[in-house]
Amino acid sequence: MDATNLPLADRAVDVCFHSGLFVCFDDNDLIQKVLREQARVSRQAFICIVHNARNEQLVQEFRRRAQQEPLYDIRFFTPEEMLELMRPYCQSVHLYPYGTLTCNRLIKYWRERHTLRLYYHLARRFWRLEQWERLMMVGYL
Repeated sequence: MDATNLPLADRAVDVCFHSGLFVCFDDNDLIQKVLREQARVSRQAFICIVHNARNEQLVQEFRRRAQQEPLYDIRFFTPEEMLELMRPYCQSVHLYPYGTLTCNRLIKYWRERHTLRLYYHLARRFWRLEQWERLMMVGYL
């Protein structure tokens, strides 16, 4: 499907979600079209996950890897960029940073997911934004 022109009625779904879609686009106008369409077809919210430009270690690692593998040649976003892109379509936008090397290791071995969710919730309060790999932006309509 064309993400800028979905074959759905207005307010056809409760929530639209994508993870990593915007990291493939340099064109903010195209991103705006996708966001406008997500707002049109969603009743409650849309969720966008992007890589965190504030995590300089992650950015450098991706640049290094991109020299060998084009898959790593992606765009990173700051929270401010995402807020600016999403605000015209949302009543409010909430940021939920997640994913760190430590957390990724824990996910691999930790069987009790509810405890891991609590860990994420608590860690978000104490870790600097620069430590998180991704930004989950939730736009409420």
